[in-house]
Amino acid sequence: MLGFRQRELRNRMISDQHDVTALAKKQAELSVSANAYAKKLADATGMPDFKIPVKYITRVQDHLDSGNTQAASEEMAFAELTLTENTDALSVVISMLHGLPRVEVISQTEPELVRLIDVLALASNHKTLLRSTQIAAEQDLPPLAIQQQALAMRCEEIAQAGVSHDLLVAASKSLAEAVAAFKSSDRETLKRTQNNADTKLRHYIVQQALFLNTALAPTVDSEGLATDDGEGSDSESAFSAGFISDFVSGETPKDSRTEWEVLGDRNRASLNQNFARELPLEYRGLLKNYYERVAK
Repeated sequence: MLGFRQRELRNRMISDQHDVTALAKKQAELSVSANAYAKKLADATGMPDFKIPVKYITRVQDHLDSGNTQAASEEMAFAELTLTENTDALSVVISMLHGLPRVEVISQTEPELVRLIDVLALASNHKTLLRSTQIAAEQDLPPLAIQQQALAMRCEEIAQAGVSHDLLVAASKSLAEAVAAFKSSDRETLKRTQNNADTKLRHYIVQQALFLNTALAPTVDSEGLATDDGEGSDSESAFSAGFISDFVSGETPKDSRTEWEVLGDRNRASLNQNFARELPLEYRGLLKNYYERVAK
């Protein structure tokens, strides 16, 4: 919607009939909305790229204020492009997180993915504890403190397993501070440290889900066509994030109705995600059907 609003303003800008003052007012309103959404997305995912459109939208406002409509129009185009890229990126994030809970851990599962599943369970338990703590009476805190200590110990174990990760280390530190806040009955510090731990765990989950490519690929019907996955459908982004990487991996399903397995080679994950992100929307449905037939 933000991208649509920016495109409409740019179309008015390049037309012969436009009121610069009215345009500047509308652009200022768009800037406020874009900045609010960018902050929410960046805070939720830990991905600063969601703030990039704000930079261009701010420049548009500066050019409009100085009367440079040509420069304003060019910056509008960049703002619209980055907003579109953010939409695609957010779709990929959603696809990865949607597939993550369905990952089946087996003996061959790579350690990084096992740790991610452990963190997901830890984060879920901590979120439940956080909500319970916020509404708990003073006499209800001791049993919650025991739960918090157990989670802090579990997080420390996970953080020390495998390669050290800054987000896990920070989450472990915040959980330890939350345990201390429980003991001192400092509700403000407790709330802050619990929220910090929640944020760090969430950012780690998003980051690693993208890195390990945890999206679920679409199922294939008897005709070799993906179900409910045509061009422009809701599941098209899931195809972009997951199916291409599965196909590149060369792992074919045992039959036409079996879901493709998630690509396990993390060294290919980033490359595959970039490829999916660059694929034009109008060609995704066509290439999807082609690759499915080839795989079949």
